[in-house]
Amino acid sequence: MQNRNRRRATTMRLVGALIGEVIDAHEGEAAFGTVEGLRRGFVALRKAGAASAREVARTARAVERASPETAGIVARAFAAYFAVVNIADEALLADERRDTANPRGLEATVEAIRASGVDFATFCERVGSLKLMPVFTAHPTEARRQAVQKCHRRLFELVSALVAADEDSAARAAALDDLRAEMSVLWKTSTLRTGKLSVDDEIDNGLRFFRASLFDAVPQTLREFEAAVRRAYGPAARDFRAPPAIAFGSWIGGDRDGNPNVTAATTLRAARAHAAEIREAYMQRIDALIGTLTHAA
Repeated sequence: MQNRNRRRATTMRLVGALIGEVIDAHEGEAAFGTVEGLRRGFVALRKAGAASAREVARTARAVERASPETAGIVARAFAAYFAVVNIADEALLADERRDTANPRGLEATVEAIRASGVDFATFCERVGSLKLMPVFTAHPTEARRQAVQKCHRRLFELVSALVAADEDSAARAAALDDLRAEMSVLWKTSTLRTGKLSVDDEIDNGLRFFRASLFDAVPQTLREFEAAVRRAYGPAARDFRAPPAIAFGSWIGGDRDGNPNVTAATTLRAARAHAAEIREAYMQRIDALIGTLTHAA
């Protein structure tokens, strides 16, 4: 636990320092000094408590003296800092869950079912009736651009690589360099949209999750489930294949919640976009197979 807490504190200090380096590099020493002075002021204010009128007044004066340009940099700096810190926290939590999770996962669950007296035939019958359908909903209030969302995803992956790397290793040094570069990209990228999201934008945002993870995660989960069943039930389950129990639904482009922009034509476009996404995913895998199955006649 102590090592975990120390790693967490070290990682948080590191990402905060990297954001500071990026601001200094792109906005100059004066802007960085203002941001850092305010940060220290807020820290002192928190330590002193709300009853410290002196700290409140000192921090307020620092804010009031800032020019509009500096105030904009300060606002962006704190927004970027909290975004990166939250991303780092998610990466650390994911790493901790991997460390503490039951390493046997699905295998332990299937083994417990078998040990409870469920024979293989009954197991297959019950599993064959399973249906799991997560449903995607529209989020029209999402203000972040896709460019920013993708940058956040890359930051998550880089923090994960940083946490997994050994101290003083080449992998850690490379992750640090990449993390610094990605933070620079985030800093130079406009955060907010200039226009309102359209329904077509919402459809594409929903499909992004399939591209990013679900097309790979679902079959991987089913293969792990099959392996767990074969280990638990032995020779009887040698040819076991998991049923297509996982499917997905989506309200995006079809949710009649009073949005006048959602029409029958919009729903048809959404359905066709999903079909095209599925087709493209299969074509990519067929192309990969063509490069792998190079047997002669």
